[in-house]
Amino acid sequence: MTNRIALIEIATIQIGPRLRSVGPAAVTALAESMNRLGQLQPISVYYGPNSSIRLVAGLHRLEAAKHLRWKEIAAVVVSGSELDHRLHEIAENLHRAELTKLERDEQVAEWIKINERIHSSQIAKNESKRDDGRGHRPESGIAAAARDLGVDKDDAHRAVRVASLSEEAKEAARDSGLDNNRSALLEAARETEPEKQVAKISAIAKGSRVSGKKFARAMRGTETRKFAAWIVARSKSGDIAKIATWLKYTKPDEVLAAIREIHG
Repeated sequence: MTNRIALIEIATIQIGPRLRSVGPAAVTALAESMNRLGQLQPISVYYGPNSSIRLVAGLHRLEAAKHLRWKEIAAVVVSGSELDHRLHEIAENLHRAELTKLERDEQVAEWIKINERIHSSQIAKNESKRDDGRGHRPESGIAAAARDLGVDKDDAHRAVRVASLSEEAKEAARDSGLDNNRSALLEAARETEPEKQVAKISAIAKGSRVSGKKFARAMRGTETRKFAAWIVARSKSGDIAKIATWLKYTKPDEVLAAIREIHG
């Protein structure tokens, strides 16, 4: 695929379904950075049907530009098919450290599935031209993921197993806070029926709840004081009240997402 960078009119960019919703705090922080430093990294878009322009990656940057009332934004215009664009978006998502284990495994599994479709289609097209009727076995999606995404083959296999969980089991994992516990997800994936998967998730959550609360209570006081001491040591006395206000009216996850977005 050949890509190029262009200035795109913001009002023309269409946004499809996203893995995560926009974090207001992250957009505000990013807008402040872009206002001072400019746009350091382009977003990614592609041309869809009827010359429509669709976003691939960079939703927070796009929303920050809207916040600043920019008319145009720098974008990498990627070529290729719809499936190629989805692979590009998944690769971008996998660089986001805040993904839960479940979200990451779903993304890896989808990448494997799409890549297998693309390669199978390409090989079928090429082999149909052979006079001897013989064909080549396509590279497995697991092997391609190991090469292109930089994941271990065993890790890719486990991702596929986790992603195969029923939607009921995934929802139960999210509700119980086990969507970031891969061992629990893999254990539930050993069950083949959705009801048994949900029951397994519930049993694991119930068993870990007591010990988890004890550990959290033990860590909370120590880690909180460490963080507070770290802030005080690096701040001017006049900044403490401002920082306290920010901490009161912002969510930790959104602040963390903003830090990662700004840091790149």
